[in-house]
Amino acid sequence: MAWVGKITQVADPQIKSDGKAIAVVVIRPNYEEDLNESELAVVDAATCKARSLTHGRKTASFPRWSPNGDRLAFLANDSEKHNQIFVLEMAGGEARQVTRSPTSIQQFAWKPDGGAFAFVAADEAEKKKGADKFDDAFEVGNGSYLDREEALPSHLWLIPADGGEAKRLTSGSWPLPVAFPPGPPASPIAFTANGAKLIYVRLENTYSGDRGNSSPQALDMTTGKSEPITTHTKLASFPVLSSDGSHLAYIYQRDGLESMYRDVYVVSDGHHRRHHASSLAR
Repeated sequence: MAWVGKITQVADPQIKSDGKAIAVVVIRPNYEEDLNESELAVVDAATCKARSLTHGRKTASFPRWSPNGDRLAFLANDSEKHNQIFVLEMAGGEARQVTRSPTSIQQFAWKPDGGAFAFVAADEAEKKKGADKFDDAFEVGNGSYLDREEALPSHLWLIPADGGEAKRLTSGSWPLPVAFPPGPPASPIAFTANGAKLIYVRLENTYSGDRGNSSPQALDMTTGKSEPITTHTKLASFPVLSSDGSHLAYIYQRDGLESMYRDVYVVSDGHHRRHHASSLAR
């Protein structure tokens, strides 16, 4: 059974805008350190030849091409073992660290003009002083029995693609869905085609048992205000924009019941008015 240790997994394929290359996450088991190591590779679509992009990194994940395909962004650990955004110029050179987030970045999205990233990261825990440092009590709610500390909300940030100071876009006790690489995001964030709005999913609190209280939102990048995309405020998730931005699809549990199948709904109004949603599964 020695061959089992040589099994390699491939995940999260991302096709370049010109269709000529595919970036993938390559995952290999490391039994000596009891972990799965991941690196990025790019596959030539015509020849099927692959080459490593992040050889030497153990945590590379979540590859995303820039809109014109000249750069590849990904997540990898910094010296503090926090996931940060790195950018690799496909013309050559070393990957450049873009973010310096005090907590791990969970996912990100390129702005359509390639000039910035929106990303999701958890808020920092409050820095306690004196005797308060030893008070690790937290409010018990509808969470996992494995919870050992208070879950902190995850929120949206914006940062230039060349790096710099990150700007907070959302805040509050409510969070976005939590997801950690190398797995896919629970509900991906995405810019509309013109970059005017940012689509995301809002949960009502951080308790894992209440994650069904989810609704897709559209954040106006000019005003900073968000509004619901649909009238569904529970069990609605995974919004995906069409390439031209005129339609948005999302998943909703049939009849609003967790025990039912999931339907795909489409918002057909370019302004994402919530009352225009209709199901494709009827």
